[in-house]
Amino acid sequence: MFSAAMFDFLDALKAKGKKVETVGLFFEDTIFGTDSSNVQRKLAAERGYKLVADIKYKSNSPSLSVEVQQLKSADPDVLLPSSYVTDAILLMRTMSELGYKPKNIVAQASGFSDKSFYDAIGDKAVAVISRASFSLDMAQKRPSVLKVNDMYKARSNRDLNDSTSRELMGLLVLADAIDRAKSTDGEKIREALAATDIPGERTIMPWKRVKFEADGQNVDADPVLVQYIGGTFVTIFPAAVALAEPLWPMNVLSRARGLLAPVDASRLFRYRVPRRRSGSFSEFTKLRRPQCHPSISIPILAKVSGPIAAATMTPCSPSSPQPMWPAGFMPAIPR
Repeated sequence: MFSAAMFDFLDALKAKGKKVETVGLFFEDTIFGTDSSNVQRKLAAERGYKLVADIKYKSNSPSLSVEVQQLKSADPDVLLPSSYVTDAILLMRTMSELGYKPKNIVAQASGFSDKSFYDAIGDKAVAVISRASFSLDMAQKRPSVLKVNDMYKARSNRDLNDSTSRELMGLLVLADAIDRAKSTDGEKIREALAATDIPGERTIMPWKRVKFEADGQNVDADPVLVQYIGGTFVTIFPAAVALAEPLWPMNVLSRARGLLAPVDASRLFRYRVPRRRSGSFSEFTKLRRPQCHPSISIPILAKVSGPIAAATMTPCSPSSPQPMWPAGFMPAIPR
């Protein structure tokens, strides 16, 4: 399910004309890593992607220099890593030390979805994409997400994440089944669970619905893909719950002839834009001293009056060396 969603995302990008032809697998030598790579290898073959790197490494290895050199040599359009936190951190640091900037990373969650990973490596993870089971920014399309998260945070002092959101949803589904069974008898509750059919809009998850097949699986429990931009995760796939277009390739900011560096928290500049129906202003984040380039357009994520919006820094005009920001975008005093 998760790997299929990742390849669905690649297929969607390819259909839009993005360059996605080669993939590279990088996985640890555990059941998690090998199972993930087996599925991804099969999907790559079925969907017509050329596998140019297929690298298994020892979990908790003290060095990944040899493996990263292999990745750098293969230079796939998309790197698909399956690693836990310690290895994910070492991978990103080693790539930075050896001067390898992957065109794109679409990770199998795990270490790449853990807060400690991003705390440890900072701007080295800008624009990394990971699959996920849950994303807080879905609150923009499903307001219940924010309300439930607020209640959860009030008791736990932390936000819902991939694991806790599923645990909570599982409990709510069970409670719903018990209510419908009107009994605490195990068999009656099982029958009620088997008859469960909850529309996705009534959940805090990015799912189409909750409905169990004969094998007990909820086949409509769709994952999402999120991208790490400006110090937070933004949902970019599937379209039904996406709040922004993906930054693709992810290293476009550093590859534009050296004119642009990857975004990090220390390089943020505050901008503001008028709300559509009033003259008041709401702040959002943009790059400080942005540069432009005649051949590129860069999607910039912005928080405008609550929702996350996607703007675009258009290329320079022939007569102007300055970036042309979208109409209505106004610089404010930096904080």
